[in-house]
Amino acid sequence: MDCGSSFDPLLLAALDRGQLLAALREEPSGGTAFRVVHALLTGHEGLLGDPMAAWRELAASPGGTEAA
Repeated sequence: MDCGSSFDPLLLAALDRGQLLAALREEPSGGTAFRVVHALLTGHEGLLGDPMAAWRELAASPGGTEAA
């Protein structure tokens, strides 16, 4: 796996938050989730905005509990 530009947190931050959370719900162990977790763990904790609000939004929709 290429760890170069595919992990650019600026690209992830440019995505619509709702669409990003939807991608996490649809495939919680997929490539998007891996990139988001990687960005969060490498100092980009503001990627999804307020963490508590992001977790609530993620968990509140269908399939979200499993993803969270």
